Amino acid sequence: MSDKECCDETGCVCEAEPQVMDLGEAIEYYLEQPKEVQPVGYMMRFTFGERHVAPESHPLFDQMKLFAAGRDLHLHRRALQFQDGIYIQYELVWRGSLKEMEESVTGTSTLIENYCNAEKLKPSMTFGFIGDKPQEEAEAIAHEEDLF
Repeated sequence: MSDKECCDETGCVCEAEPQVMDLGEAIEYYLEQPKEVQPVGYMMRFTFGERHVAPESHPLFDQMKLFAAGRDLHLHRRALQFQDGIYIQYELVWRGSLKEMEESVTGTSTLIENYCNAEKLKPSMTFGFIGDKPQEEAEAIAHEEDLF
């Protein structure tokens, strides 16, 4: 939102825009950080609300197992029951070199996106980096190194 859109004669009510960076920028950022705080992998979680994919016999489960095996990913499937229906989640976890991460993420997401488009599925996707140590411990170690 530009300043003119959120300001009037009574003042400004602009909110700070969230910082957004693409995957390549995020990886570059982490490569510049101390080894202790660099991610050692990533997690992608796809949540499907379509009821017909809920049975384990649905071809989606076999397809996700193939994607995981072919891309060196750990797969975890869970079914979440809510009042408004059932949701199926597939969580894919990858661990490896930070330098290989971008190719793994883009390759995996492209495969799953193409499959979902072909099958007319519309999952939501969550992505996150995973670390080797809890964040507080990594920050404490980095801070201790600054003291000496």
